[in-house]
Amino acid sequence: MQQGLPYFKLYGHENWYSFLLPLISLSVFPFLHMSRFTSAALENEMGEEYVRTTYAKGLGDFKALLHMLWNCWSPILNQAQLVMLYILSSLPIIEKLAGYNGAGKELLFSITSNDEIKALSLMLPFLFIMFITIILSQIAKFWLMPKGRA
Repeated sequence: MQQGLPYFKLYGHENWYSFLLPLISLSVFPFLHMSRFTSAALENEMGEEYVRTTYAKGLGDFKALLHMLWNCWSPILNQAQLVMLYILSSLPIIEKLAGYNGAGKELLFSITSNDEIKALSLMLPFLFIMFITIILSQIAKFWLMPKGRA
């Protein structure tokens, strides 16, 4: 620090940037999981007739990718629920390890100290977020895939 380099305290909750370490550690696995799952879903679509028809018409890679992504929405939206469950269940542990005072750390503390009222009041927003995720993914599936309506 004598050369004038800035000092960053990554752990704790005192500074405005203290949320960056928990944010990065919480978002790396969901990002990689969704990337790998989307890649696998696109590979499953590669042998379909509409992809060959798109190339035969000379529409190019971008149009073929758009068609393939449109047909991959259902499995991708199913994974959104799993990713949100992972994020919500990992949040208390990540906050505890990073020393960040957030709702997850308070939930973990209230569970270990047998404070049922506080634990329930902190758990209900987590459950509500999971419920909203399920509802939104189901609505998105309903509107994006008309063949699933019947």
